[in-house]
Order: sequence, then structure tokens, then C-alpha cells
Amino acid sequence: MGTEENPGIVPLTAAEIFKQIEQIQGHEFLIRIGYIEIYNEKVFDLLDPNKCEIVKCRENLQNEVIVDQTEIVVMRPSDILEKFDQGNRNRRVEETNMNDQSSRSHALFRIVIESKKEGSNGVVKVSKIFLADLAGSERASQTKASGDRLREGGHINKSLLWLSKIIRELGEAGDNKKHINYRDSKLTRILSTSLGGNAQTAIICAITPANMDETLSTFT
Repeated sequence: MGTEENPGIVPLTAAEIFKQIEQIQGHEFLIRIGYIEIYNEKVFDLLDPNKCEIVKCRENLQNEVIVDQTEIVVMRPSDILEKFDQGNRNRRVEETNMNDQSSRSHALFRIVIESKKEGSNGVVKVSKIFLADLAGSERASQTKASGDRLREGGHINKSLLWLSKIIRELGEAGDNKKHINYRDSKLTRILSTSLGGNAQTAIICAITPANMDETLSTFT
């Protein structure tokens, strides 16, 4: 979230979306948001804490992965920030030897923007923005994790490994029609349309001089 003087990615994104919409004339817009976490390769709805594990994760005719999650229509940037904060309070966070507030899951905040031009006979264009907060890779020798924490770290490392593998394969494929296997983890499967196709992907790396090994691993 950042601070009022130095806002983070989500506040900046929310403000920019509505700023751009205000400048577009002759269109109708509908904005929906959803927030999920992937914990131990299971998907949970952060906007509905009473909901059990999401079991429906399927693909439509456009090869998009559909997840049965809560979706909320928002009218202003403050609506987005309110729901984002609500979801964050439901995330799994535990203490480890390296971090007293360690994320134990990957969180995916999705913003869906539907636009319809006046007189377009109902044609709707749909754009999606995924803001993914990925849990950091862990070495058991450093975190001193055991039991549930160790198992969580194993799932985190495995999904990050598959994500790096997918990104590397996409870079090597170029314009070639190479098959990319997104199905080996829930993270890459749900983010498949945000990594390949006509998507644009940006990665922000968190680094620290306090742990040079992890910082170098992040860069490579």
C-alpha cells in the first residue's frame, strides 16, 4: 500500500485507472475486482473468508482460466483500496527466523475493466490486470522452519521455480510456436494469460543487502 506521501503499486494503479477513464468520452465502463491467495497449492478467496477452498478452476473456450471467486464492482479508487485492505487482513502470515511477518502464500489481486462504446451494438472489450504479491523463496537452513512452516516454504519454492521456468521458456520461444506448460502449478496456470499471448508483464524485485545470497538469486 505504501504511504500517503509515497503510495504503493495498488494505490497508484487504482488512481491511474480512474484518471484514464475520466478522459475517455463516449464509453461506458464497468470495473470488477477479486482477490485470491494460493496457499500450499490450494486457492482461497480473500474477499470471502468464510468460503472453503476454491475447487473450480477451469478453462473457457478462449483458454482463459476461470476461478470461482468473489467479484465486487467498484466505482472509485477508494473502493479498490478498501477491498484490498480487507483481503490483506485475511492473508496467511507467520513468523520465521528471517521475517516476523512472512507471507505464506502468493496473493493475486485482479482488476477487470469492461468498456463499451456508445452505438457499438453491445460489443464489450475486456481487459484484466493482475497485481501479484509473490511470497519470497526460502532456504530452510536460514529460516529454521519446521513442520507447517517447512511445508509452506516447500510449496512456495516449487511454484516460484515453475514461474521462473515459464518466463525463461517464453523468452527463448520468441515468435516460435513452442508449447508452454502452465499446468504444473496453480500460480502459473492462473497467470497464464498474463504471461503469454498479448499480455504485458512487469516484475518488481524485492532485494536487500542483509541477505546477498537471496538477492543474487532474485536477479538470476
